[in-house]
Amino acid sequence: MAEQKSSWFRSFFVIDAPPLGWRYKTIGLTSIVFGILGGLVGWRISGAAINNIPQSLGLSMLFSPYFIVPRTKTQRVWQGFIGGALAGIIAVILLFALGWSKYWPVRASIAMSYVGFLIGVLGIAWAMSMLSNWTDRRREQLDADKVKKEKQNVSPAGQAITRGRNLASGRVRKVKQVGDEPVSTRMHHNKKRKR
Repeated sequence: MAEQKSSWFRSFFVIDAPPLGWRYKTIGLTSIVFGILGGLVGWRISGAAINNIPQSLGLSMLFSPYFIVPRTKTQRVWQGFIGGALAGIIAVILLFALGWSKYWPVRASIAMSYVGFLIGVLGIAWAMSMLSNWTDRRREQLDADKVKKEKQNVSPAGQAITRGRNLASGRVRKVKQVGDEPVSTRMHHNKKRKR
Protein backbone atom coordinates (compact mmCIF):
# COMPACT_ATOMS: atom_id res chain seq x y z
CA MET A 1 0.00 0.00 0.00
CA ALA A 2 2.03 2.90 -1.30
CA GLU A 3 -0.64 5.58 -1.11
CA GLN A 4 -0.19 8.30 1.44
CA LYS A 5 -2.75 8.32 4.22
CA SER A 6 -4.66 11.49 5.08
CA SER A 7 -4.24 13.28 8.41
CA TRP A 8 -7.77 12.20 9.38
CA PHE A 9 -6.82 8.55 8.90
CA ARG A 10 -3.59 8.97 10.88
CA SER A 11 -5.37 10.71 13.74
CA PHE A 12 -7.87 7.89 14.23
CA PHE A 13 -6.08 4.71 13.24
CA VAL A 14 -2.36 5.17 13.70
CA ILE A 15 -0.96 5.69 17.18
CA ASP A 16 2.19 7.77 17.11
CA ALA A 17 4.77 7.68 19.86
CA PRO A 18 4.09 10.31 22.52
CA PRO A 19 6.33 13.37 22.44
CA LEU A 20 9.03 13.70 25.05
CA GLY A 21 8.39 15.80 28.13
CA TRP A 22 6.27 15.98 31.22
CA ARG A 23 2.91 14.21 31.34
CA TYR A 24 0.89 16.71 33.36
CA LYS A 25 -2.45 15.16 32.42
CA THR A 26 -1.32 11.65 33.40
CA ILE A 27 0.20 12.89 36.66
CA GLY A 28 -2.87 14.95 37.52
CA LEU A 29 -5.52 12.34 36.70
CA THR A 30 -3.67 9.50 38.42
CA SER A 31 -3.01 11.63 41.50
CA ILE A 32 -6.63 12.75 41.73
CA VAL A 33 -7.96 9.19 41.39
CA PHE A 34 -5.61 7.69 43.97
CA GLY A 35 -5.91 10.72 46.28
CA ILE A 36 -9.70 10.42 46.34
CA LEU A 37 -9.48 6.66 46.76
CA GLY A 38 -7.01 7.01 49.66
CA GLY A 39 -9.08 9.72 51.34
CA LEU A 40 -12.28 7.68 51.09
CA VAL A 41 -10.58 4.53 52.37
CA GLY A 42 -9.18 6.42 55.38
CA TRP A 43 -12.55 8.01 56.08
CA ARG A 44 -14.54 4.75 55.83
CA ILE A 45 -12.23 2.56 57.93
CA SER A 46 -13.42 2.33 61.50
CA GLY A 47 -11.05 2.46 64.41
CA ALA A 48 -8.48 4.89 65.71
CA ALA A 49 -7.36 7.60 63.32
CA ILE A 50 -3.70 6.83 63.93
CA ASN A 51 -4.25 3.32 62.51
CA ASN A 52 -6.04 4.58 59.38
CA ILE A 53 -3.23 6.84 58.18
CA PRO A 54 -1.05 4.08 56.64
CA GLN A 55 -3.98 2.68 54.67
CA SER A 56 -5.11 6.02 53.28
CA LEU A 57 -1.76 7.71 52.62
CA GLY A 58 0.04 4.49 51.73
CA LEU A 59 -2.58 3.52 49.18
CA SER A 60 -2.66 6.87 47.48
CA MET A 61 1.04 7.71 47.55
CA LEU A 62 2.69 4.36 46.87
CA PHE A 63 0.45 3.22 44.02
CA SER A 64 0.58 6.45 41.99
CA PRO A 65 4.17 6.04 40.69
CA TYR A 66 3.36 2.47 39.69
CA PHE A 67 0.88 3.81 37.12
CA ILE A 68 2.63 7.08 36.18
CA VAL A 69 6.22 6.00 35.51
CA PRO A 70 5.60 3.45 32.68
CA ARG A 71 3.57 6.03 30.76
CA THR A 72 6.36 8.61 30.68
CA LYS A 73 9.56 8.75 28.64
CA THR A 74 11.73 11.38 30.30
CA GLN A 75 12.47 12.21 33.94
CA ARG A 76 10.47 9.22 35.08
CA VAL A 77 11.58 9.30 38.71
CA TRP A 78 10.55 12.92 39.22
CA GLN A 79 7.24 12.54 37.45
CA GLY A 80 6.38 9.52 39.61
CA PHE A 81 7.55 11.33 42.75
CA ILE A 82 5.42 14.41 42.03
CA GLY A 83 2.43 12.21 41.25
CA GLY A 84 2.75 10.35 44.56
CA ALA A 85 3.25 13.58 46.54
CA LEU A 86 0.20 15.17 44.90
CA ALA A 87 -1.94 12.08 45.59
CA GLY A 88 -0.91 12.23 49.25
CA ILE A 89 -1.86 15.91 49.50
CA ILE A 90 -5.28 15.20 48.00
CA ALA A 91 -5.80 12.28 50.41
CA VAL A 92 -4.86 14.46 53.43
CA ILE A 93 -7.22 17.23 52.29
CA LEU A 94 -10.04 14.69 51.97
CA LEU A 95 -9.24 13.18 55.36
CA PHE A 96 -9.49 16.59 57.00
CA ALA A 97 -12.59 17.58 55.00
CA LEU A 98 -14.53 14.39 55.74
CA GLY A 99 -13.33 13.61 59.25
CA TRP A 100 -12.12 16.85 60.82
CA SER A 101 -12.86 15.81 64.41
CA LYS A 102 -11.23 12.42 63.93
CA TYR A 103 -8.06 13.43 62.07
CA TRP A 104 -7.24 16.96 63.30
CA PRO A 105 -5.94 15.76 66.72
CA VAL A 106 -3.40 13.45 64.98
CA ARG A 107 -2.21 16.01 62.43
CA ALA A 108 1.42 15.67 63.60
CA SER A 109 1.30 11.92 62.95
CA ILE A 110 -0.21 12.55 59.53
CA ALA A 111 2.62 14.95 58.68
CA MET A 112 5.29 12.45 59.82
CA SER A 113 3.62 9.65 57.88
CA TYR A 114 3.47 11.88 54.81
CA VAL A 115 7.22 12.54 54.98
CA GLY A 116 7.92 8.82 55.49
CA PHE A 117 5.76 7.87 52.53
CA LEU A 118 7.53 10.51 50.39
CA ILE A 119 10.74 8.55 50.88
CA GLY A 120 8.89 5.38 49.89
CA VAL A 121 7.43 7.11 46.82
CA LEU A 122 10.92 8.14 45.72
CA GLY A 123 12.12 4.52 46.07
CA ILE A 124 9.16 3.08 44.16
CA ALA A 125 9.48 5.72 41.43
CA TRP A 126 13.17 4.88 41.05
CA ALA A 127 12.51 1.12 40.92
CA MET A 128 9.69 1.55 38.39
CA SER A 129 11.93 3.83 36.32
CA MET A 130 14.68 1.19 36.20
CA LEU A 131 12.12 -1.47 35.25
CA SER A 132 10.56 0.72 32.54
CA ASN A 133 13.98 1.59 31.09
CA TRP A 134 14.90 -2.10 30.99
CA THR A 135 11.63 -3.07 29.28
CA ASP A 136 12.04 -0.28 26.71
CA ARG A 137 15.58 -1.45 25.89
CA ARG A 138 14.42 -5.07 25.68
CA ARG A 139 11.49 -4.13 23.42
CA GLU A 140 13.84 -2.23 21.07
CA GLN A 141 16.21 -5.20 21.00
CA LEU A 142 13.38 -7.63 20.18
CA ASP A 143 12.12 -5.32 17.42
CA ALA A 144 15.62 -5.12 15.93
CA ASP A 145 15.95 -8.91 16.11
CA LYS A 146 12.55 -9.31 14.42
CA VAL A 147 13.55 -6.98 11.57
CA LYS A 148 16.85 -8.82 11.19
CA LYS A 149 15.08 -12.18 11.10
CA GLU A 150 12.58 -10.94 8.51
CA LYS A 151 15.43 -9.74 6.30
CA GLN A 152 17.02 -13.19 6.51
CA ASN A 153 13.75 -14.92 5.56
CA VAL A 154 13.26 -12.96 2.32
CA SER A 155 14.49 -14.51 -0.90
CA PRO A 156 16.30 -12.41 -3.51
CA ALA A 157 13.10 -12.30 -5.56
CA GLY A 158 11.33 -10.55 -2.66
CA GLN A 159 9.09 -13.45 -1.61
CA ALA A 160 8.98 -14.62 1.97
CA ILE A 161 10.18 -18.16 2.62
CA THR A 162 7.75 -19.86 4.97
CA ARG A 163 10.11 -22.65 6.05
CA GLY A 164 7.54 -25.43 5.74
CA ARG A 165 4.36 -23.66 6.90
CA ASN A 166 1.63 -21.94 4.96
CA LEU A 167 0.78 -19.31 7.54
CA ALA A 168 -2.56 -18.32 6.03
CA SER A 169 -4.19 -21.75 6.00
CA GLY A 170 -2.24 -23.58 8.71
CA ARG A 171 -1.36 -26.42 6.32
CA VAL A 172 2.10 -27.87 6.00
CA ARG A 173 3.85 -27.06 2.75
CA LYS A 174 6.92 -28.81 1.44
CA VAL A 175 9.28 -26.17 0.12
CA LYS A 176 12.36 -26.82 -1.87
CA GLN A 177 14.77 -24.28 -3.23
CA VAL A 178 15.19 -24.20 -7.00
CA GLY A 179 17.68 -21.56 -8.00
CA ASP A 180 16.87 -18.33 -6.20
CA GLU A 181 13.15 -18.90 -5.60
CA PRO A 182 11.35 -21.43 -3.37
CA VAL A 183 9.06 -23.85 -5.16
CA SER A 184 6.09 -25.37 -3.37
CA THR A 185 5.45 -29.04 -4.19
CA ARG A 186 2.27 -30.25 -2.41
CA MET A 187 0.00 -29.36 0.43
CA HIS A 188 -0.63 -31.80 3.30
CA HIS A 189 -3.21 -31.63 6.02
CA ASN A 190 -2.07 -32.54 9.50
CA LYS A 191 -5.26 -34.46 10.13
CA LYS A 192 -6.30 -37.63 8.36
CA ARG A 193 -9.18 -37.26 5.94
CA LYS A 194 -12.44 -39.08 6.62
CA ARG A 195 -13.57 -41.35 3.80
